[in-house]
Amino acid sequence: MLNRRFFTKFLLSVIALFWLSSCGDLTGSGDRISVGIYNGTGAWQQSVTAISRLVEFVGLEYEVFNENELFAEGVERFNTVIIPGGDPRLMTSSIGEIGRNKLKSFVLHGGGYIGLGAGAAIADADSGQWQGIGLFRGDANWPVDRIAPYPMSAMTDLQIASYLHPITLESADRYLTMNRWGPEFLPWDYNSVDVLYNYVVTNTPAVIAFGYGAGKVVLSGCQLEMEEDSDRDGVYTGDLHDPDSEWDLIEQFLHFVLEEF
Repeated sequence: MLNRRFFTKFLLSVIALFWLSSCGDLTGSGDRISVGIYNGTGAWQQSVTAISRLVEFVGLEYEVFNENELFAEGVERFNTVIIPGGDPRLMTSSIGEIGRNKLKSFVLHGGGYIGLGAGAAIADADSGQWQGIGLFRGDANWPVDRIAPYPMSAMTDLQIASYLHPITLESADRYLTMNRWGPEFLPWDYNSVDVLYNYVVTNTPAVIAFGYGAGKVVLSGCQLEMEEDSDRDGVYTGDLHDPDSEWDLIEQFLHFVLEEF
């Protein structure tokens, strides 16, 4: 009788462990798509195009999704999501409370979130201009007219703020990159985030990284995906020029949120 009870408990334990190991694993599941790119209301199409080209260049599989697919299917089929530049007011209005909660839960349970420009702005708690997702405990101040008065774009300098973070270990000390209105990040508690780069002109955080629940988040106020002097991003940027590329930095973002360090 004792052996039978022991065997039953053992079998139940094995079943429970197997069930737990098959649930909630967002980064290690082989049947998930590596990257989901938001391409819904409020998204800047040039940003979507450049991000798609970048992800292809890195060698990752991706799919685009819009707010309707977010409502119906969620984003659990992805390992990480990238929210592009655009208009944060239109984005959060179209995504709504349901979409914001789905994205927040996705990261909480192990998903990755990369926000660029507007995609970074909507990660905050509540700016007063839009209802944020609530990943970033602070204010994503948008637009930053001191850099690029709304609705203009301009090139701006970023200076490294942390040499010890996995993202910046092999990254450049300084980047010249496109800013399309902002944002800059004003954390409620600077100990809760890693400031990776600052805007030179304002000396405020431009790129930050932090954990949220079981997931990881990287936010950039600049449009690092844009290749101003190269056509490999599939985008024309007019009179803006930058001889260097920031794609290597975004590739490090991907390694970080996908836990590949």
